[in-house]
Amino acid sequence: MSPDGAARTTSVRLTPLGRTFQLLALTALVGAEVVALGDSSGAGGLRAGTLLFVPLLALLLSWIAPLLAWLALRGLEAEECEPITGLAGDEVVLPLRLRNRSRRFAARDLVVSAGRSQAGVVRPVGFLDELAPRADAVVPLAWRLTRRGRRREVRLALLSSFPFGLAEARLALTLPADVLTLPRPGVLRELPPLPPAGGGTREARRVARSGSADLRGLREWREGEDEHHIHWKVSARRGKRVLRELAGEERGAVRLLLVGAVAQLGESRGDEPPWHEGFERAVTLAATLAQALSARHPVVRLSFLGRSESEAPAVRGRGRVDDLLAFLAEVEPHVGGVAGLGTRAEQVRRQGEVPLVVHAGETAGLALPPGVTRLDADAVAGLYAPARRAALLQLAAGGSA
Repeated sequence: MSPDGAARTTSVRLTPLGRTFQLLALTALVGAEVVALGDSSGAGGLRAGTLLFVPLLALLLSWIAPLLAWLALRGLEAEECEPITGLAGDEVVLPLRLRNRSRRFAARDLVVSAGRSQAGVVRPVGFLDELAPRADAVVPLAWRLTRRGRRREVRLALLSSFPFGLAEARLALTLPADVLTLPRPGVLRELPPLPPAGGGTREARRVARSGSADLRGLREWREGEDEHHIHWKVSARRGKRVLRELAGEERGAVRLLLVGAVAQLGESRGDEPPWHEGFERAVTLAATLAQALSARHPVVRLSFLGRSESEAPAVRGRGRVDDLLAFLAEVEPHVGGVAGLGTRAEQVRRQGEVPLVVHAGETAGLALPPGVTRLDADAVAGLYAPARRAALLQLAAGGSA
């Protein structure tokens, strides 16, 4: 363990070039010995000595190369990475601060890699040509965020084959970090139909019953909003979509109930939590709905029904959903059922909110009262913009480096 708290291991091995070079040197050495034994004359002995010197020098070089490579990385230390937050699929820059504590040896041709070496999946994410003795530098790492969640550490490998390319020294680092990957909301072509809230204003209930309302004004249409209220004549004149705002259109608060129960969890990979594709789709759907519904409802709330109930920060009006996405980034599924889901949905409706149950597609045990909308990612597949949906599902299936 280094002084800064980073776990580190150092290893050295010959490169394919180094192994070939060493084999050729040994072959040449054996040939020179045969020549020396077969020629006992003075001139032949001098010639044999010259022939022996070249392969011996080559062998010595192949033995020194691993030592030089190890000395170049021996003094390197890394500091804890700065906190990073981004959406799944984004490529961010993760600054890695390196310090060379060696007094004599510079580190050269450093390739920073990330991945699982035991699975053969290693990819370069940064490069540093030289780090002088007693110097430090910041290496920007091109880091792509894939699977949602919070990563408390990053695993990196610093590789160098300087000076001859015959040996490769590898310094494996496990650094403390705080990398938060948010689920990326999708794009809905239209919102799913929702039942009226149990509470709400008298005017809102009247409009819900009659289906009519007076025009209050016009505003620009936003992605994910219902296209049925677009004023097409005004949109044609302005060159952009314009939406009718109707008196009494104000809707009550929406409560998304994200169910964390699944029938079976997938295998965990390394230090990652177990994977469940249906639940990941449900999380993406919850994020998408929260963003789209916030454009039409005064308040959007989300409760996660895991082993216990927890609530995300509310989204008010057309506010940002970053805090809600941060909450969704860290929810995890569990095997089992959800006790009292129907009672909880009915309680939400009595509070004047519109309950919307989002789940992983495994409907066993989801007993709900009549009129409560239940959705999974497959049930609303037709509402997603096709290209964006394909990209989202590809991201959901990816693993982090």
